[in-house]
Amino acid sequence: TTCHSGEPCPQSGIWHAQFPGHSVSNRQAGFEVQRFFTQGKLMPNLPVHYPRLLDRWRGYREQVEPVRWILMEYA
Repeated sequence: TTCHSGEPCPQSGIWHAQFPGHSVSNRQAGFEVQRFFTQGKLMPNLPVHYPRLLDRWRGYREQVEPVRWILMEYA
C-alpha cells in the first residue's frame, strides 16, 4: 500500500518515506524515516536533502516537499 503527502492515511501502521530519486535522502544513512500513522491522518511533507557543490563544508540543501509513503507494517 502506498500514499502521498497530503492524502489521508488509508491504513494504520508503520509507514516508510520514499524520497525523490535525485535527493541525497534516499542514498545516505541517517535520512531514513519511518513513522506510525493512524487511519485518516494526513500524511506529512518531509525535509528532503539535495546535493550541492560544497557538501562537505556547507551541508546539504534542504527543503520541505511531498514524499511517497509505503506501508511497512500493519497495526
